[in-house]
Amino acid sequence: MATAVVDGRAIAVMSGVRNNRSITLVWDLATGRQVGQLRCRMCLAVATTVVGGRTVAVIGEDMGRVSVWDLSTFQEMDYPLLGHPDMFVDAVCAMSLQGLPVAVTRSAGGWGARELRAWDLEHGQLLGVPFEPPDDSYVRGMSPFMVDGSLFLATVCEDDGGKQTIRTWEPATWQEADVCPTGRPVQSRRLTGTISTMSVNDWPVAIAPDGGGSVRTFFLFGGYEAAELPDPVFPGPVRFLVPAPDGDLLAGFGQGLALLRRC
Repeated sequence: MATAVVDGRAIAVMSGVRNNRSITLVWDLATGRQVGQLRCRMCLAVATTVVGGRTVAVIGEDMGRVSVWDLSTFQEMDYPLLGHPDMFVDAVCAMSLQGLPVAVTRSAGGWGARELRAWDLEHGQLLGVPFEPPDDSYVRGMSPFMVDGSLFLATVCEDDGGKQTIRTWEPATWQEADVCPTGRPVQSRRLTGTISTMSVNDWPVAIAPDGGGSVRTFFLFGGYEAAELPDPVFPGPVRFLVPAPDGDLLAGFGQGLALLRRC
């Protein structure tokens, strides 16, 4: 799921299954009504951004395909070069990198490496070379954030033993940022891989479901859990967390959807 604002209207792009077929629908968040459909083959991950003044959805699909859709017309745009030599592209995030609209996509590692690729969405070109963490850990989820005008990418990385660590990278160079100068790395065996980022009291934090009904908050660039911030608890496992257009968070659990407002 991803959110955006199109023609002054807050919308959500959500994928699901109907009659054993994948569908990707666009909903008006104010009215709860469906306003469109993106007729892609299979939506495994979605992010939204602005390219050339148009709000678009970047979708990871099967057969390694990455497609881009105009959210005003619900039509696919022509980006023939985007994709991975793999079975699935199952994680996508979007950001602005040095003034360029950029999408970062992750392949599932079915036929090849579990790598990240950064794409220049203005020109449909690969930026740099595909990236994998140097210790062979697997990036399960990712979310961009800004600090003092610099762009970073927070990721949930999992090693072969199932241990998960929240790590931060600079997408321009794929160098790991100094995420824990005052504390220890954020590690867990309970995170689901979903991650979202936001600013709390001018400090960047990562927010991640723990596999149960709780959502945990971690300080980035501090390396420790924000114990003083209350963890929301839901009646079931949280499947996704996405930023809402007004700076709040949308959490999906079971067949429910909840809005987490800033205090």
